[in-house]
Amino acid sequence: MNRINLTESQIEIAGGETTAAEWKDKATHSDRLLVRMNHEIRTAANVILGLTELIRESELTPSLTNKIRAVRGSAERLFRESAEIIDLTRAELGGLQLSSSSFKLHDTLQQAMDLMVILASCKRISLRFHLSHHVPFAAIGDPGRLSQILITLVRASIERLEEGEIWVNVERDLNCDEGIRIAISVSDNGPRIPPQRIGRMFGAGLDEESPPEDESGLNFMLARHLAKMMGGDLWAEAEPKMGAAFHFNVTLKAGLASELQQMYKPGVEPRTEQRPLKILVADDSADTLLLIRALLKDMPWGLEAADNGRTALEMAVSKSYDLILMDLDMPGMNGYAATRQIRMSECLHEKPSIPIVALTAHNEAEAISKSMEAGCTAHVTKPIRKAALVETIQRYAIYRQPDWALPR
Repeated sequence: MNRINLTESQIEIAGGETTAAEWKDKATHSDRLLVRMNHEIRTAANVILGLTELIRESELTPSLTNKIRAVRGSAERLFRESAEIIDLTRAELGGLQLSSSSFKLHDTLQQAMDLMVILASCKRISLRFHLSHHVPFAAIGDPGRLSQILITLVRASIERLEEGEIWVNVERDLNCDEGIRIAISVSDNGPRIPPQRIGRMFGAGLDEESPPEDESGLNFMLARHLAKMMGGDLWAEAEPKMGAAFHFNVTLKAGLASELQQMYKPGVEPRTEQRPLKILVADDSADTLLLIRALLKDMPWGLEAADNGRTALEMAVSKSYDLILMDLDMPGMNGYAATRQIRMSECLHEKPSIPIVALTAHNEAEAISKSMEAGCTAHVTKPIRKAALVETIQRYAIYRQPDWALPR
């Protein structure tokens, strides 16, 4: 293995010399490749998951039902594990970033646990959840990554148990003066994990000669990276006689009073009627277009398609649409540029803004931030779920924003 020695002026790699600037350029290039890989894998897996969802709605023989279930399970595992491997690699390179937004902390934790309750119910496992009253209702941070850490630990306990109990406890460190310190523990009464194995479960990085012995090793390594990026840490310990306990803590920011008031202000009840909508789908993938048409075939909506950003822009400014589903990676003019141009045209001609939903395989914090800065109304990542897609269209196509600020 090449040995890396860092100095202030240069980086020596296997006897050669590379300047710090050149090393940074290589790391940036590698990070871009990883982002592209993530996008391509998620796009392909999204089509598989979407089509299997449609096939499952048909009348199938028991044999075909089992085969479709196996295909879907494999696609979901590919989707999840490839994303985790790419995220871990980016974290090792220093290219992984966190988002920052006001969010409902209680709801985020409860939703993550609701998913795990469904998984635990497939076995004879009792999942108990305690949320201390000291934990604030809302905070500022990255809710997606917080959920990811918690789900990683609970899923690991569920996978190692056939029956038993799992306890999840969420507390607030009242001795922390800076921000909101949240401490979460996940413990179970399963078979005891030897202390020496616990040390190998997390590993030190992707460059280790001996890979983690546990199947969840890479997931643990990523979860620990994320916890440290959020100002905390993650560790595990074996109980004296049986079971194991996983712990992690993170530091979040306190939300501004005005932001929290807005988050919890009673909203307008969503409408339930299905009025006809005219929707533009901008995506260069013929498979994705086929999938979206199939998912929405039962809805009274008219769909028009554009296979590149330039065509999407021309159609958006010359016709009237209730909503645009915009892919971000398209040949020629990409979705970011097309969205900016649409917003500029609306401002110049004083037209009401069209809801533009970024429908993409990019799930990185910087991609989400970039799409919102370009002028997107919302950012939805693949895989595309029928119920979520319909709900998103209903939400943003019915309610329009009266004004639009020109994007930076």
